[in-house]
Order: sequence, then structure tokens, then C-alpha cells
Amino acid sequence: MKFWNKCVLRRSIFYKTILVLLLLAGGGTAILWRTPPSVEENRYAATSLADKSILHIGNGMEPANLDPTKVMGISEINILLNLFEGLTVPDPVTWEPRPGAAVSWDISPDGKQYVFHLQPTGKWSDQRPLTAYDFVFAWRRLLDPKNAAPDAYFLFHLKNAKKFNAGEEKDPTKLGVYARNAHTLEVELAYPAPGFLTRTWSPVLAPLPQHVVEKWGDHWVEAKHMVSNGPFCLSEWLFHRYVKLTKNPQYWDAEQVHFSQVFFHPVESSTTEEHLFATKALQLTHGIPYSRIPFYEKNHPEQVQYSHLLGVHALLLNVDRRPLQDVRVRQALSMVIDRKSLAAVCGKNQEQVAVSFLPPYLKGFVSGSPLLPSVDAQTIAVAQGKLAAAGYPGGKGFPPLVMRYYTNENHRKVMAAIQEMWRRDLGVTISLHNEEFKMFLRNRKNRDFDIARIGWVSTSEDPESFLEPFLSKSAFIPTGWQQPKFDNLILLAQQMRNPILRLQALEDAEKLLMTEMPIIPLYTIGSSRLLDPRLRVSVESGVEQIWRANHYSVVYLKYVYLK
Repeated sequence: MKFWNKCVLRRSIFYKTILVLLLLAGGGTAILWRTPPSVEENRYAATSLADKSILHIGNGMEPANLDPTKVMGISEINILLNLFEGLTVPDPVTWEPRPGAAVSWDISPDGKQYVFHLQPTGKWSDQRPLTAYDFVFAWRRLLDPKNAAPDAYFLFHLKNAKKFNAGEEKDPTKLGVYARNAHTLEVELAYPAPGFLTRTWSPVLAPLPQHVVEKWGDHWVEAKHMVSNGPFCLSEWLFHRYVKLTKNPQYWDAEQVHFSQVFFHPVESSTTEEHLFATKALQLTHGIPYSRIPFYEKNHPEQVQYSHLLGVHALLLNVDRRPLQDVRVRQALSMVIDRKSLAAVCGKNQEQVAVSFLPPYLKGFVSGSPLLPSVDAQTIAVAQGKLAAAGYPGGKGFPPLVMRYYTNENHRKVMAAIQEMWRRDLGVTISLHNEEFKMFLRNRKNRDFDIARIGWVSTSEDPESFLEPFLSKSAFIPTGWQQPKFDNLILLAQQMRNPILRLQALEDAEKLLMTEMPIIPLYTIGSSRLLDPRLRVSVESGVEQIWRANHYSVVYLKYVYLK
């Protein structure tokens, strides 16, 4: 009998309560906040506190997909990181790669050859052995152009990966990933890549069960079909209610896994999420309403955690839409955004001003961006001159544009503030449109937008990881911008062995990106969560520490437990 058959479907009073709360949230959060906890909620709270093997997490948005080849957002990564294990796993404290599906690895002196030795006891949740061939299958699938994987660029370091993804190379055996035998994976890179090993813990590069994917096609991600090799298996996925994971007894390191069940709840309203946390229905939230942060800092500081993420909030500009084809228009829109004043709107998560798509705390990197943190009269005058030179003096004749974002009250406040800056300083009226998360991702991926919000977090501190998605044939950040000079600078950096010269080439590429402005940086991504102070991480045998948020905004649960 396969393991997923043991993942029994159960519905409790608590989930009915959550559904009612979510329905109420659609009608008005004020009523929801003033409504006292019900008897059912209080009964669940007592049960939750008593049962430390069950964890409930607020996950923000409904997952768009649970296929590692097709994921695009943190809500999916949070779940997949616990379902699928890559060659490495993140250290629970430093987040440096440590042994995962691979027990060890060897790196050649030139940094281009990796040999990974897999765990001999690695298995899928249906008890089939995990092999190096599962990685070969997954990586070929990720790069196959017919799959249009948004994160295919994760493997562009691989030999022949770019050509294969572009359809110029048809033979998948020419890719630099080989199975020497069932437990030995050989990886050949086109050039040394300092951040490659860090990427190997991402579920995007995890193995895939070829026997399941080929049997069920797109339906393999359903709970009744999916098998996984990580700490948990998929037990239930009830749309707009929860995704339930159950401990995987076939996992090679199952003794380290403390939770028997984990529920990821897609609660888009941070106000609703906070209410569920206050009634003990969640032990960890995705965020905190900005207006409630002072209350928790004063009254329950032990329940609040902040982290500075390796990412930036920004606006994507579709450079194929009129008048955004004109670089002067793009520059003018970016110049009049007063990023310091946005702190009054979005600064509750300890965000910092971002004048570049690369966060300011990357070690050794010096941005060449011409943007300034704040806006003065001279800056506004220059921006108005650029807009006039493009044919829209004072905003006259500027065509109607729409700025899209997904449903989130905090994002709405930021978008409204930017909308007002454009109206006041440029005479430009741009309407706002909020969408359900899955629809928003689909429209953004298909470039069905004029201006769209994006929050992007890197899996590496290497500056190249922030610039690589803007290569002309990359689909992950879909602005339509193509600049051969930029492509050549990235290619030059990838070939350089001298770290100083490499960094200079990347800085030149970043300066070009921030001059032509297909993307408008706003502020760094800060994360604030409410958490049960009983959450702990087992660092090593007999040692524990309080669970802390990380630079990547993901939740990895292998070493986490409730004390």
C-alpha cells in the first residue's frame, strides 16, 4: 500500500470555523475583529496547546501550484521545501547548505565540476529508492522549453543549459547533469558559479518521481497521487482552506522530524490572520497588519519577529506597452517616487529604502543607480522635463495605464501612495487594480499588465542572482526588456575568475539596468511574523534555540518543534 493511502481525510470543527472566519473577512474585517472567540475556537485552542505534534501556519496566499517545475511564489516554496528535499538542505541557523539528499559532495579545483554522493537510504514516500536518475529527470524537465518553467534560470550555470532552454540544443543528454550510477550525480557547469551550491536546497532543483509524473501528467501534484522525498508528504489540499502535510515515515532522517501534521492556511487578509493567531488557531503567521505592530511590540514583544530579506519590492514595467517603451517615461515615473516617505506607509517591517533592484546590504557591492532615496523640487523638475520631452507635458495626453497588485491591505496602501505621487508631481493618472493571487501571477507571467507589483527574494547573496533574471531570454521577470550590452556584461562576469573584475562587470550591468529602468525599485523586503514563543529549533543534539525568521522568508520545518 502506498503511503498516501494512509493520509486519511479529516474535517474538524476548527476548519469549519476557519471557513466561516474567511467568509466573514470578505464582508468586513471590522466585524470579524470585534467578534469574540467562539466556543469551538476556544476548544480548539486548548487542544492545540496540548498537542505539540500539530502545527498551523498562516501562509499568505493560496498556492498557485505544487509542481516544483512551475512554482513562482513564497506560498508554494514554503510547502515544497518541506515536501521535497534537494541535494542539500538549509542549516536551521546559518542557512548555509548542509547534507540533504546528498550525504557529501566533491568540487573540482576550477569550480566547474561537482560530484554528489546520495544518501544510500534515500526513498520516496511510496518506498521506491531515490536515485541520481530522479535528479537528472527533474533538471531536464526544468530546462525543457516546452514547460516554460519560470525558474529555469536557476540552472543556467549548467553546461548547455541556456541553449537547451532556448531550443537551440535539442539533445537533453548534452546537459551537464549525469547519473554515474544510482547514488552518484555528476554536475558540470559552464563556468564557476559561487552561488550554485546554495541553490541546491531550493525545491526548484529537487528530484522528481519520474514514475509518478509520467503516469499522472499534470495531476501528479494531487494529494492522492503525489509522492515526495522530504520530511513530509502531501495529505490534503482543500482549495482556499488548507494544505495538510503529514510526516513522511520513509524519510531517511525521520527521527529529526517532530511534527506529525502541519497545516498551511491561505489567509490573504493579515487582519484575519492576526485574529486566528490571537485565538490560538495559528502558531505562526505570514505577516502582521501594520496598524497592530505597535500593540505587539509593547504588550507581546516575544511574539514578534523581524527579518531583512535578500530581496526588494519593485514595480515591473511592460516596456512593450505605450508609453512605457520610452525610457524617459520610465525614468520619470521612477524619479518622483519618494522612497523615504514610503517608509511611513510600509516601514513597519523595518524595510530600507531601495534605489536599486539589489538590496543595499549586499557585501562589497556598490550600486551605480542614479536614483535618490528622497525627492526634492529639482528632481521633480528633471522628471517633468523627461516626461515633456517624451510628448506628455504636465501629463497631457498620457494614455490610461493600470497598476496591478494582488489582494493585500498593506500593498494597497503602498500602491495608493505611489499613485498619488505620480498624480501630484507628473499630472499622470494611473488606476489601481487588485487581483486574487493566482490570477495576478498568471497575468504577470503572461505579461498581461502595464505596471505590476513584484516582491523578489534571492536564494543567494551573490549579486549575479539578482541580475540574471533580466537576461533577454529569461522569463522570470517578464518586462520585455532586452539589452544586448547587459547580456554581454553578465556573460563577461560569468567567465571571470578574478572576483574583483567579476564584481565590476556586475556593477556595470546593474548601472545599465537602473538607467534604462524596466523595473522600479521601491524598498527592501522586511518580514514581520507573529509566532508562538514555544517554537524552537534543534541546532544540534541536545541544543535548542528559539525559531527565527530567515533572509529568504521561507519556513523549513525539519528541525522545528513546539516546546
